[in-house]
Amino acid sequence: MRTIFVRPASVAMLLVSAMINMICAAQDRSGSWDVFNTGTPGFPSNTIRCMVEDTAGVLWVGTDWGLCRFENDEWLVYQAGPGGLPANEINCLAVDSANRLWVGTLFNGIAVLEEGVWSYLTSADAPYYLDEVNGITHDHRGWVWIGTPLGLVCWTGTEWRRYDNTPESYQGFQFFLPSVRATVVREDGVVGVATTNGGLIYLTEEDFINYTTFNSFFPDNSSNAIALDANGDRWLACPAGGLVWHTGDAMGGPWFAYNAFTAGLPDNSMTSITVDGSGTKIVGTQASGVLLFNSIDQWSALDQAGSGLPDDHVLCALRDRDGVLWAGTATQGLARYTPAVGMEEAVPNRSPGVFVLAGSGSYQFKVGSALSSGGLRMVDVQGRTIQAQVSMEQGCVFLEVFGVMPGSYWLMSGSGSMVARLLVVS
Repeated sequence: MRTIFVRPASVAMLLVSAMINMICAAQDRSGSWDVFNTGTPGFPSNTIRCMVEDTAGVLWVGTDWGLCRFENDEWLVYQAGPGGLPANEINCLAVDSANRLWVGTLFNGIAVLEEGVWSYLTSADAPYYLDEVNGITHDHRGWVWIGTPLGLVCWTGTEWRRYDNTPESYQGFQFFLPSVRATVVREDGVVGVATTNGGLIYLTEEDFINYTTFNSFFPDNSSNAIALDANGDRWLACPAGGLVWHTGDAMGGPWFAYNAFTAGLPDNSMTSITVDGSGTKIVGTQASGVLLFNSIDQWSALDQAGSGLPDDHVLCALRDRDGVLWAGTATQGLARYTPAVGMEEAVPNRSPGVFVLAGSGSYQFKVGSALSSGGLRMVDVQGRTIQAQVSMEQGCVFLEVFGVMPGSYWLMSGSGSMVARLLVVS
């Protein structure tokens, strides 16, 4: 039996692992946005779907009506036509190690721009469907990973591979559902795959795992985007489950969900995520603008009401090499943020202690009467009471953790107050 003391104040003594602070919110009310839209000379659209910065520091912006290049404070627009883009509706952008720009379109495959010359890749050029492209990733080996609604396609330089939900999927790695939104690839060869309704997938040359809400209590079966931090941990922008952090071993490490319930976030619907050079997670949301995570216990929001962002529905966001923040909105164009001098983007906050528990075992929590009034229960990130026995005796809570999936949980009072956060690891 392990004993943990939980005090009514926000400070908790942890005997199992070090205390971690919960994420907190700070609305920024400084700085200003410069907006580029159809009112800007030559700018083609108010719907910004994707952005990427190339190796020369040039910003490329994909819209529903063409491609924009920003350099030296000027915009150059590329649109469909002979020898140009195959279509104006752009879904994704990527840059390879040779600084070639790859443009994924809604229905017309991929266009590659190299030193001003376009080349094309469609279903007619490959053995698999490549017309509707959701995401493009180039890995450290030079392999190209292409996400489509019908599966994940990989070109290794010598062969084509397809991963989907059929028995013909490469290596027999059969997905729960085939619709792929985005991929990331670590240098150890682990490929992370974000899907629509198909959960989170990892694969290597030898191994494969598909996490879903059905087989692992994963917080959301869909992810709009996935990003890696400097540690190789995976961060997912989910349309209903908020921001999900999957740390440790891809084939079994714990995950933690940050949303309105667990962290007080203003929005559970995340549309995009990138990680800048300082480790800040830059997250686009459907209704709350841009969220900036400086660390696990610090975050801030840049939205329409607080900062003057022109539209709180943000489809993509990034910070360029000069430290400039860009946000692509759904209806009001592209916005560039200039912070006020001395502005802090996030303010830390102390909140209930976080305790790391083994996947099975007995734990005794010393809880004061102010916290234990009305009883206690263990719930998951979606607020559901899980199968864990919680009993009380003379101010002590006895928690039996057996058969609980790795992940993030809460110890809640009968009145609904958060007593402690429990991270169960395998």
